[in-house]
Amino acid sequence: MIKRPNLMLNNKVYEITPSLLNSWLYLYNCYEGQEILAKESFLNALNRVKTPTNEAQQAGIDFENKCYAGVVAPETEEIIKIITGGTYQMSVKKIIKVNDLNIMLYGRFDCVKGDTIYDIKKSMSSYYTANKYFHTAQQSIYLELLPKAKKLIYLFNDKNGSTYQEQYNREDVRSAESLIRAFIEDLKLQNLYNLFLEKWEIKDL
Repeated sequence: MIKRPNLMLNNKVYEITPSLLNSWLYLYNCYEGQEILAKESFLNALNRVKTPTNEAQQAGIDFENKCYAGVVAPETEEIIKIITGGTYQMSVKKIIKVNDLNIMLYGRFDCVKGDTIYDIKKSMSSYYTANKYFHTAQQSIYLELLPKAKKLIYLFNDKNGSTYQEQYNREDVRSAESLIRAFIEDLKLQNLYNLFLEKWEIKDL
């Protein structure tokens, strides 16, 4: 069920996804020398350019599916123990008001167990580094979507198959409204706001 504020029937609604916000945040947190690629990636995301699933993304999908299915292996065993008994791939939508816009948020949680959202990450090429997901939008959006959740924990499995946990408590996470307001203001500064309105309006709500 979609949660809605009191909206006039003719009010427009715009979608914002964690991946769109992440591509925007990466503009300001990318590695030195990656600025041009970060801008290109963000513009592609803003324009909703479809890109095929790459090898790394597919590996992540395959790894998650093994965890959901309980396929025990050295690299999945720890995660399976953590998520067993939870609800997998729960989808939630919610409309919030930000400034004068009605914003539709959407999330699909890898696992919800008790008061915790778990998000599974797999890397075939990198090791874990502290605060790896600090500059991401997922915790802000997911905790907005699921009010009963007190925290989000990333379960990161690195290139060697070792698993690390990175936890974000609700009280320490930037609110979704604050994050989206900053995103909108930055779009205006970059003269990209009208493009967002055009590309991200939900036509068939």
